[in-house]
Amino acid sequence: MSSWVFGLSIGIILLLVWGSFSGCPAQESRQLHVRGDHDYPPFEFLNAEGEPDGFNVDIMRALAIEMGLDIDIGLGPWSEVRSELEHGEIDALLGMFKTEKRGEKIDYSIPHFIASYAIFVRNDSDIECLADLENKHVLVQHSDLGHDLTVNRNLTDRVTTYQEVSEVLIALSEGQGDCAIASRLQGRLISDRLGLVNIRGVGPKILQRKYCIAVKKGDSDLLAEFNEGLSILKTSGEFDRIYENWFGVFQEEKLTFSKAIRYLSLFLTLLLLLFVIGAFWFRTLQKRVAQSTLELRSELRVRRRVERELRLSERNQAITLDALSEAVIVVDAEGRIIRLNPAAIRLLDVKPQEAVSCLLPEVIQLVNEDTGESVALPLEEILAKGEFTLSPDGPLLLQRGNARRRVDGNLTSIHSDDDLLVGHVLVLRDMTERRELEMELHQMQKMDSITGLAAGVAHDYNNTLHGIMGYAELLTEDASLAPKQLGYAERILTSVRRASRLTDKLLAFTRQGKLLTSPLAIDTVIKDAISLLAPGLPKNIELYDDLHSPRAAVLCDAGQIQNVILNLGVNARDAMPKGGRLEITSRIVTLAEESHFVTGFCIPAGDYVLIRVSDTGEGIEREIQKRIFEPFFSTRKRSPSSGLGLSSVYGTMQDHNGAITMSNGVKGGAVFDLYLPVSAMMMIPGLAPETAEIYGDGCVMIVDDEEVVRELCVDMFKSIGVNVITARDGQAGLKKFKEHRDNISMIILDVIMPRMNGIDCFRAIRQLDAEVPIVIASGYTDADKIDDLENIGAFAFIKKPFNKAVLQRLLSDSLKRPS
Repeated sequence: MSSWVFGLSIGIILLLVWGSFSGCPAQESRQLHVRGDHDYPPFEFLNAEGEPDGFNVDIMRALAIEMGLDIDIGLGPWSEVRSELEHGEIDALLGMFKTEKRGEKIDYSIPHFIASYAIFVRNDSDIECLADLENKHVLVQHSDLGHDLTVNRNLTDRVTTYQEVSEVLIALSEGQGDCAIASRLQGRLISDRLGLVNIRGVGPKILQRKYCIAVKKGDSDLLAEFNEGLSILKTSGEFDRIYENWFGVFQEEKLTFSKAIRYLSLFLTLLLLLFVIGAFWFRTLQKRVAQSTLELRSELRVRRRVERELRLSERNQAITLDALSEAVIVVDAEGRIIRLNPAAIRLLDVKPQEAVSCLLPEVIQLVNEDTGESVALPLEEILAKGEFTLSPDGPLLLQRGNARRRVDGNLTSIHSDDDLLVGHVLVLRDMTERRELEMELHQMQKMDSITGLAAGVAHDYNNTLHGIMGYAELLTEDASLAPKQLGYAERILTSVRRASRLTDKLLAFTRQGKLLTSPLAIDTVIKDAISLLAPGLPKNIELYDDLHSPRAAVLCDAGQIQNVILNLGVNARDAMPKGGRLEITSRIVTLAEESHFVTGFCIPAGDYVLIRVSDTGEGIEREIQKRIFEPFFSTRKRSPSSGLGLSSVYGTMQDHNGAITMSNGVKGGAVFDLYLPVSAMMMIPGLAPETAEIYGDGCVMIVDDEEVVRELCVDMFKSIGVNVITARDGQAGLKKFKEHRDNISMIILDVIMPRMNGIDCFRAIRQLDAEVPIVIASGYTDADKIDDLENIGAFAFIKKPFNKAVLQRLLSDSLKRPS
């Protein structure tokens, strides 16, 4: 017996030794690094304790136990963990939808879930399917399956990505974008959890994909272990338990035939039992049951009606708050924020989840406008008084990024029917743009006052200068004067010319009237603007001009047109910080028919000077092009001098009956085209060089309320042998024209006169004679009047003061006109 035991022991020892040598060496286990999305419920997310949780996490932990794997599960932003797997920095992802393109970088296990994607919209949207997404603004999670679908199928060019699915749905609920693409089940769960009642899924499923565990490309051993583990979990029923735990609440129970029979049997049994009980108690309880039934039905009807009215009231209240342009903030009795409408979210520049449950001073930051110091919101005082007011002249609202807004607002308390304090409502109105517009209007009113003053001064001043200059000029022609006296007269003429230029500068300052310079050739105006622009350009910017409209005359304010060119030139300079080429060209173009431009201009057919200002900068984005001519719109940081640059350019082109267009050049850069109508009216400068060889004869009528002007013109014309008729105002001029119309060769007509002004007199004479040359002479007139005179056939316009050579030129040109 002892030998048998000994032999058996020896045999067991030998078997163990043989097994230790012949068996495969034990593999050293390694820890697998598995990652997932930190905010992708219910599949994977960080729970309230900050620990990984969700359907995928439970599957992976059960799989690790079943296969004896040592795993480390960590969660982070989806785009980061996906990149880590694609670069081989981790071993696996908890879950990933399987696509052919993704399969180029990673491998997939057998699927453990099949999900469908849907379009989510706000309740008032008319989007129903993928075909409706053209030109729509779509929101997706970055690197998610919905993002891949949008990019690969080129559904739209307007795509905004967010790191988390919850951010996508919150942004959609807050009014951003037109729709979102997300997993239908996940979208429903997140919407319910966050209370996003104003969004919904629409249409059929747009995409269905298998959901798998993803591993590094080529890691077939790990993939095999995952596939085996998933198969065991599904076979053992553990998978179904985990699935039911996370998704059972979303599954619709299917009614099988056997269940239907069972339920029917149970129902019939209960029905029979109730019938027996009812029959037993029927006689004694019939009246009580009937009465109770009636009372219950009445109560249910009242309750349903109240609930329906309550839901309708809450929905209408939400719709009303969301539609308000004012920012509405609802707080409880302690001053904690309960709700914000979209306008409040935009004004405060916060996310709802960041503001809700916070005290009012934690969200509303105020600063002193002058010092920039913080101004505390007196919460305790507000709650005690139940009222509060913010004035536009008081502290400014500080947004994120230190942006400041001027606000007007007030807070009122909310009480229940029994006069208990329920909370408060704070209403804020953004007054920033309105205050800027008020300041701009005030500035415009001041400029209008200055303009009126300047116009009156210019008219009287130029009339005075006209007498001084004219008689000084006649003195220079008096041969009996000594050389010293002639020198004095020349100096007087020089001083008058300088004083006249001072008047032009005064009118230019007010940005009113027509500053008609000799001979208002548009190329001359452009060259003057270029001479002002060139010194301010850096050396790395090449300025090139090519002007091809030397004979084109334009009715314009030279100062305003120069400011337009300077404005566009400075913008081009700022668009080329690394250098480039700035081109300014001009040419005559003929528009055969009425032309409409996308910038809102409509100009008639005719000849135009086309001025083109182009650069080689980055150009202007399509969305920004639509707004560049709006007042106060700028892509630069706000400064005291910004806001009306291109808006004033737009207004100047309107004032000149022209047009402006903007486009991006073929080789990049911005191109601005200016259209100015070519004038058919003769324009003669007031201070023309002497042209003694030009003479004329005939009879000229002078209509002017200034006696010195009339007498001077008589002396000037008589010195060249021309008869003169004078009138002191429009009525007298019209009467004398009727008396001498057959003898009058030309009329020189002042604009501003008593009784009948020059414009009305002009129209009355034109009704009597459509051919007689009428010259408009004035020390000042505005653009509209000159345009009117050109349209009704004015022969020429001369600006006071003018010399005798101008009169000789006018008379000579009028006599050369075909009769």
